[in-house]
Amino acid sequence: MKPRWCLFALVLLITTAENAFACTCAPPPANATPAQLEEWRNGGITTIFEGTVEDAKMESPLIDALVGSIVPASLDENPPVMSVTFIETRFYRGTQAQTVKVETGLGGGDCGFQFELKRRYLVYAYKENGQLATGICTATAPIEDSTGNLARLRGEHPVAEDLLNVHQAPISKLCGRVIQDGQRGSDSDTKVMFLRRGSTSPMPFEEAEPDEKGNFCADLDPGKYRLVFTNTGEDSVTSYVYYPGTEEPSSAAEITLDSGKNISDLIFRIPVQQTFSVSGMVSLSDNSSVPDNTKVILLSADLPFQGPAYGQDVASDGTFTLPTVLPGRYWAFLDLDSDSDSSRWSTIKSELLVDGNVDRVLLSLIRN
Repeated sequence: MKPRWCLFALVLLITTAENAFACTCAPPPANATPAQLEEWRNGGITTIFEGTVEDAKMESPLIDALVGSIVPASLDENPPVMSVTFIETRFYRGTQAQTVKVETGLGGGDCGFQFELKRRYLVYAYKENGQLATGICTATAPIEDSTGNLARLRGEHPVAEDLLNVHQAPISKLCGRVIQDGQRGSDSDTKVMFLRRGSTSPMPFEEAEPDEKGNFCADLDPGKYRLVFTNTGEDSVTSYVYYPGTEEPSSAAEITLDSGKNISDLIFRIPVQQTFSVSGMVSLSDNSSVPDNTKVILLSADLPFQGPAYGQDVASDGTFTLPTVLPGRYWAFLDLDSDSDSSRWSTIKSELLVDGNVDRVLLSLIRN
């Protein structure tokens, strides 16, 4: 499931005021017996195995392409995926191998499963474009949450607790207060994102919205987290700060949440960050008019699909202006809505260094 809205949300993760959509899995058949439910859930599943996550890599034609390369002018084509490598495998269905690679989405709206490094899972995979793939709409789960399924696969008789397939790990609570320096606009939208150590996905594990006094709270699984504060005004991010108050990921502090323990007095201080404008023009290879629904995208080159990102409609005369862009190195490219016959167009991946106002940026749209 790769609807366009979720792909654009991946790029503009922190620039959207609210995410009104979510991944939707097909509902199970009504009044199904356990055997019928298992058969339904395993429909299309070609491979079932348990394994430990050894490595993961985000793969995307946009990320992998060199600056100056021609890439599709559509995020719908070849969207980013996580390629996850499993070792120490035990197979229950499919061709056995000591090492297995499985693709999944990044998480959130694309139905991707967020695996963690060094953790063991029971994986239900299907074939997609010749590759093994999985997602949250399958029975894939951590091994400790899969006792009932494992018992059935091994021909054992599960006990009542195993049939629940739920590992009751104590939930921890992390609460604190955001203190913002300087004056903020009333139309701003603020979030605290929780990035879990070991997660193979750049997507946050959880999010919380501070109240009018800056207080925030989130229920989290035990583990280690980095916190990121974002502030969005008029659909453009103006703050992207790591706890305890730094713009540099390397200087971010890590918070450890022990099982069943709570943290309630965290202070997250947000400095004022200067922003700059980026403006320019779109050129077309055949000198035709700019197609409707053309957007210019700026994507953090240092933290693609996780750091600051921006999107702006291109005017009918081909001009564009992004008024508030945080300093940093960005990849710039054009994106067309799939309704605009985006397959007919390509764009050139460019790179910008924003350390002041940037104008006369020239982005190219090429007819295929």
